[in-house]
Amino acid sequence: DPVAVYNAASNLEAQLVCDILKGAGIEATAVEDLSQVGVWLGGMIPEIHKPQVWISRRDAVQAQPLLAEFE
Repeated sequence: DPVAVYNAASNLEAQLVCDILKGAGIEATAVEDLSQVGVWLGGMIPEIHKPQVWISRRDAVQAQPLLAEFE
């Protein structure tokens, strides 16, 4: 039962959060946004470019303090 626990500002941030969770023994997957949707001259449009970190719902409680510390 996967759940998105973190919406990252960039693909790099998603990978960093994924590595932090994995370091704590939580299986995590970073889903990167590789599309060009939302790209314009000024950069990325928020809420369109949305890399995320997904984990199992059973690990969500354990992940929350790690995510709060990261933020």
